[in-house]
Amino acid sequence: MRALHLFDDTADWEQRIAVTQLLSRIPADDGAQILASLDVRTPPCDWFVAPPLVGGARLSKGARIVRTPARFGLEFTAAPALRRLLITHGIDIVFAWGTQAAVAAGSARAGNCALVIERFAPNITDAEAKSIKSIAHQPKFAVACSSATVRRRMIEKGLPVPTCVVIRPGVDFAAINAARKDESLRQDLGLKPHERMVLASYPLTRTGGLDRIAWSGHLLNFIQPGSRMVLFGTSPECKRVQELSKTMSHPNANVWAGSNQRYENLIAISDCLVITPLGDVSTTPIAWAMAAGVSVIGSAVYAIAELIAHKHNGHLIKPQRGPNMTIRIAAALKQIDAMTKEKEVARGQAYQVFGVRRFADQHLQLYKNLTTGNDPGKDITDSAVET
Repeated sequence: MRALHLFDDTADWEQRIAVTQLLSRIPADDGAQILASLDVRTPPCDWFVAPPLVGGARLSKGARIVRTPARFGLEFTAAPALRRLLITHGIDIVFAWGTQAAVAAGSARAGNCALVIERFAPNITDAEAKSIKSIAHQPKFAVACSSATVRRRMIEKGLPVPTCVVIRPGVDFAAINAARKDESLRQDLGLKPHERMVLASYPLTRTGGLDRIAWSGHLLNFIQPGSRMVLFGTSPECKRVQELSKTMSHPNANVWAGSNQRYENLIAISDCLVITPLGDVSTTPIAWAMAAGVSVIGSAVYAIAELIAHKHNGHLIKPQRGPNMTIRIAAALKQIDAMTKEKEVARGQAYQVFGVRRFADQHLQLYKNLTTGNDPGKDITDSAVET
């Protein structure tokens, strides 16, 4: 196998973790893996802290990601450079970590080169669906869906059922344990040892309930002064809410993590994850929280309810627009200390469902299926269903 991991400007922490796991868990004997991006800045050249093995040799610093820019935001402008890259390295499968990356790869690939779209977010727009459907008819094509909800949404948008395969994300338990032992992580946030750390879901958007989560942090801090809400992100919406938070009576109730932090580390050291959108979102944060033994408070939307059952392995809130949602979140946060059983159940489930070895093996199986003419999902079982 000679694989190309292709990013676009939407690449974020989920993509970084997943590609790192594939680079580290798939031996060089099983195939070389090359990195490329349609964006000149995303992901940054030093994104992967430890230079991974590629083709049996370590990549030099600053040369790990080949840039094939898509100019003016038009995918087809990157196709010539991308096609040359595919031919030069004899690439036989492209893992596209974004819709724009997938469309560019679909325009550039030829012959026996397979294409896999990696999808974490279930909330797919009509424009995205149209772009993906334009390349879905090509041979040796599949979508690796991180959850059954993602698969369902892709099929509802018109993608062929056999092409959509569920491969659950991998969670690194060793990395979680290392983060929990690193006292500097809480110190960098300005948290005192006795303070309870509540973490907001990421990415932070208005539809993701950012404002209600932020206001619940202020309310909780008023009721329980030892509780702090940590928010991560630099989007315009984050900056808007951050400015509004400064005008509140308890401006220090919310802590805004810097870009030097890694979100998976913040999950590992937190006491609770709050993920309360009004609609479906990626559930990778929940997978990491379950593995870390961190309480999960989520809204009862399809994506979250796929992993979390109320008072079984977490706490669910009926999503509701308006200020009342703030009160619901704060009330649920007061019950964190009583969620011992839920955390134990969730952690046991995470061990069975979100293994990194399984994640890598299922990607290898997907590659074999595509290159041998089998259905993409042959011998790939959803680990959440299997357990």
